Amino acid sequence: MLFWLQRWTGDQPLVELASRPIPPHELHCKVSDYWEGERGWKWDKLLPLLPTDILHVIASFELTSDGGELDLHYWGGTSSGRFSIKSALHIIRNKDPLAHEPIWRVIWQLMVPQRIKIFVWLVSHDRIMHNVNRMKRGFTNNLSCLICDSEQEDLDHIFRRCLIARMIWQNHRRSGNGLKGFHGPILNWIRANLKDVQCDHSWPAKFAMTLWYLWKWRNEGVFNRAQGIPENRTQFLEKRFTDIFQALKGDNFVLGSRNYSECEVLVRWTAPPYDWVLLNTDGAAKGNLGPAGEEVCFEGTEGNG
Repeated sequence: MLFWLQRWTGDQPLVELASRPIPPHELHCKVSDYWEGERGWKWDKLLPLLPTDILHVIASFELTSDGGELDLHYWGGTSSGRFSIKSALHIIRNKDPLAHEPIWRVIWQLMVPQRIKIFVWLVSHDRIMHNVNRMKRGFTNNLSCLICDSEQEDLDHIFRRCLIARMIWQNHRRSGNGLKGFHGPILNWIRANLKDVQCDHSWPAKFAMTLWYLWKWRNEGVFNRAQGIPENRTQFLEKRFTDIFQALKGDNFVLGSRNYSECEVLVRWTAPPYDWVLLNTDGAAKGNLGPAGEEVCFEGTEGNG
């Protein structure tokens, strides 16, 4: 059993949960390589690489040296460890066989404004216009990230590898949020964070809002609108989390829950008092200082205009 690359503590291999890159010479180590006789786990090697909650899970395991025990075959494509044709097809088609809940359902249940839900859906399908996608469509001939200029700008770079993204995620981790490790495919990483409510019920919403603002700040920097980028991004995000959650609570959302109550309000025309005339108005404008129009209607007590 490979310590880092196989699922033996949960639904994800430990390499995807690590808090820092795993040294190449340790990547293919076995579970037994981190266990030492009666001493137990080699915590001096594990502490720098894994977050505290994962270390607690590992501590619940104990290795035995009983030579009479036979090894068992375990299929990593299902949670039960049993092979199935369906799970094998998921792996061939590069799908996550353990992710039974459709990604759209996870996204639409987030406690965030509708525009952020739509944006996260686009991100989950790699449909936003980063430079790799723009080049595919002939919109640019430059693949580089225009902020850090260190490598090509794709989905993974914008939301994980860019210097600004790394700084934001590190600050989230220091704040005790349930951020998953930086390893594994980017779309699997996004899904894992959108579904993780173990440490903080509000984390999926905070994660989605962070993706939204990382993309907004990227666009502000690319299109030379630096005035739209806050000086202290972490402090800005914390305030936005509070403001949005407060607004959603005002709309009958319950923080920490994906359920909310709907209230039906009937709207109808109300007649004015006797001998009064009611003036109904409506208007619209196209842009600020652009063309505008309005409509008025005078109605009496009997509703005759």
